[in-house]
Amino acid sequence: MSEKVLSLSIAAYNMEKYLQETLDSCLIDEDLDKLEVMIVNDGSKDKTAEIASQYSEKYPDVFKLINKENGGYGSTVETGITNATGKYFKLLDGDDKMDQDGLKKLISILENETSDIVITKNSEFDDETGEEWSIGNSWSEYIDKSLKICEMKKTTHISMWNLTAKTSNLQNKIYKFPKKILYTDCLFVMEAMAKSNTISFYDLNVYKYRTAREGQSTSPEVMKRHFNDKLQVLSLLNERLDLERQSQNANVEQLKNLVAEMYCLAVVTGYLIKPREKSAKAELKAFEAKWKKESREVYEEAAILSKKIKLLRLTNYLTFKFV
Repeated sequence: MSEKVLSLSIAAYNMEKYLQETLDSCLIDEDLDKLEVMIVNDGSKDKTAEIASQYSEKYPDVFKLINKENGGYGSTVETGITNATGKYFKLLDGDDKMDQDGLKKLISILENETSDIVITKNSEFDDETGEEWSIGNSWSEYIDKSLKICEMKKTTHISMWNLTAKTSNLQNKIYKFPKKILYTDCLFVMEAMAKSNTISFYDLNVYKYRTAREGQSTSPEVMKRHFNDKLQVLSLLNERLDLERQSQNANVEQLKNLVAEMYCLAVVTGYLIKPREKSAKAELKAFEAKWKKESREVYEEAAILSKKIKLLRLTNYLTFKFV
C-alpha cells in the first residue's frame, strides 16, 4: 500500500442526502492510493454510516469510517487529526465536494511540497441549481510563491476551505476543540497557523462549498440561533492569541487578524442582524467597550477590516439602524 500523501477528514452528521456526492468527488482516477478519506460519523441518526460503509468496503485502502458519539463539529476535526496518517491534512464538510482535477493536482504537489501550510482556491455552488462560481481571494500576489507566514500581509484571509496543513504539526499536542458548538473551523485555522512557519500558494481550485442549503451554519437563521457559539469561539481565539503572544510566536500579527475577522463576524452577522432596537444597540456598545478595554489591538484591527464597524464608531453608533 502506498504511503498516504493527503488525509481528508469529513465531518458527517445526518448527511445521507449529500454524502454520496461528497465521497464520489474524492474518487480520482490517478493517485487514489495516495489519498486517505476519513468519514467521521458524529452520531448520525440517518443512513450516513451505511453510505460510508459502502465506500469503506469497496475501497478499504482509501475510505475509513470512524463512528463516534455526537460531539459537534470540533470533535470531528479532533478525531480526524488523531487518526490521520497522511503527510498533509485537509477538512471537507459532509455536504461539500472536492474538485476532482484540483484534488489530483493537489496530491501531486503535496508529494514534493515542504511548506507547513498549502493554500489553494475554492469555489461555491448552488444547492438547488448546481450553478458554480469562483471565489476571490486576498492572496493573489503570493500565487506560486512560498514564504514565511510572518512575511505575509497580516490582512491575508485564510479559511478552512483554502487550507491544507502538515499532519505532524497538527498532531503535536492535539488541540481539544469545544464540543457541540458551531464555527470551530476558525479554531482549526488558528491551530494550523500557530503551529506553522512556512506557507505556499497555488492557483488551483480544490474545494467546492455548497450554498443555499437549509440549516447550514452560514444561513441567517442559524447565525441568529447560534450567535453565542460565535462569541465563545471569539473568546477562545483571543485566548490562543494571548498564549502565542506570550510565547513570542513569529506569526502573532497574522493570528491577530484571524481573531479580528471573527470579531467582525460577531458584530456584522450577530448584532447587526438582530432587530434594530435600543436593547440591541446597548448590547453592541457594551460588547465593543469590553473588547476595547480587554483586547484593544483586536478592537482596533476590526475597524480596519470592516467599514461598517468603522462607521458605527465614527458616528458613536448613531448609524446602528442603517448599516
